[in-house]
Amino acid sequence: HGEEPCEVYASVIPSPAERGRRIRVTASAVRPSNGQKIQIDRMMVEIPHPVRPDGGTATQYPPHTAGMAWDHGISGYTYEYLVPEKTSDGYWSDDGDYYVRVTGYKGESSKQCLANLTVKGHVLDRTVIRTYDW
Repeated sequence: HGEEPCEVYASVIPSPAERGRRIRVTASAVRPSNGQKIQIDRMMVEIPHPVRPDGGTATQYPPHTAGMAWDHGISGYTYEYLVPEKTSDGYWSDDGDYYVRVTGYKGESSKQCLANLTVKGHVLDRTVIRTYDW
């Protein structure tokens, strides 16, 4: 029986992300004919994708690859990732635009989706103003 192919969609929150903070990647596999979200064999995430949106190289190191967890509540997959604090010249995780690649596997076929990940600022660089006296 010919299984209908699925499309894979992914997004990253929050946007923009900050170094030293967690991001959450959510992904879903959808039947194109009716838009119904389905569970597939597995969903993998790659952070960051080696090629940046501007065509540059995201990292000189292999990207972080992991399996995503099925979340019944959203009928999709989630993965949390801590954006590294340390930056090394022009490489992850300097401020800028990156891709997160999500690949869904169902039987013999696989589908990919690139989601934008913008890194801007550092959680420890924020100025915190505290008022001690009114």
